[in-house]
Amino acid sequence: MAAIVKSRLSDSDLRVRLGSDDDVPALTRVINAAFVVEQMVFDGDRVDDLRVRVYMSGGTFLLAEDSGGVAGCVYINTQDGRSYLGLLSVQPARQGTGLGGNW
Repeated sequence: MAAIVKSRLSDSDLRVRLGSDDDVPALTRVINAAFVVEQMVFDGDRVDDLRVRVYMSGGTFLLAEDSGGVAGCVYINTQDGRSYLGLLSVQPARQGTGLGGNW
């Protein structure tokens, strides 16, 4: 389930892949950076490493990464023929470049 997409922010190729346990710290960072505007709603960060692991136990994260690391992610949980898509997160420096819409 890998794909190559282009970000308008740079000419570097992005690779989309499934997240793994090794990605938990990077996922936590990108989600919290993307959701910093919600800090007035949430007491503190949006997620921590433990919460990301809980999400992973029930679904899958897709990551977009390049040589700079994780550029964005999205969480998908499929049950009973329906899917939930959430936590669409893009590094703030890449927001507005089309990355979240090009998956």
